[in-house]
Amino acid sequence: MSESISTTISAEIETSVAEGLPLSRPPSSLKTNRSAPVQNDLLNNQPLDRQEQFRLTILRLLEVEPIDDGYSHPAEEIIEKALKKYNTLAPIWVQTIYLENFKRPSVAAGILRCIGRLKDDLVEPWGRSMARRGLSYPELEVREAAIRALEMWGGQESAETLKTYIDSEPVAWLKNYVKQVINDLAK
Repeated sequence: MSESISTTISAEIETSVAEGLPLSRPPSSLKTNRSAPVQNDLLNNQPLDRQEQFRLTILRLLEVEPIDDGYSHPAEEIIEKALKKYNTLAPIWVQTIYLENFKRPSVAAGILRCIGRLKDDLVEPWGRSMARRGLSYPELEVREAAIRALEMWGGQESAETLKTYIDSEPVAWLKNYVKQVINDLAK
């Protein structure tokens, strides 16, 4: 069931982008269950469910803590724990944050960088779909994060995705980096 929902949401992300639809809307297949209170929303005195608490925590961490190479980011651990504990729901939560914040390059790149650092078996198949979508993003920061995610996961599928993408990259240094990654993945 998790794979089916993830596949549906991934397909909706790709369809929305292909059709030029706004990416700030949540996928239509996502139904939020607001009946699992975790904490109170102080402004509205409404209970927050696990998904909303997860979303707010990830967004807050991505906004206040830079993601630096060579250092783990607190959002990575939270995403990883959520994927292990809520393996049927957490992929939807992560994709929804990405989708809802697709027009905020720092958040979209941050999500890609965090999931790119996780083992590929935790983020398959939806993580690669997010990375493929990130390759077509207008902002350099997001494209670079997508490339890095594919590099970290490695494998033939990542190499093929990057081979398909390389000719469309307009920035020379990033195009050279993609060439290097493709060569490294071929070894």
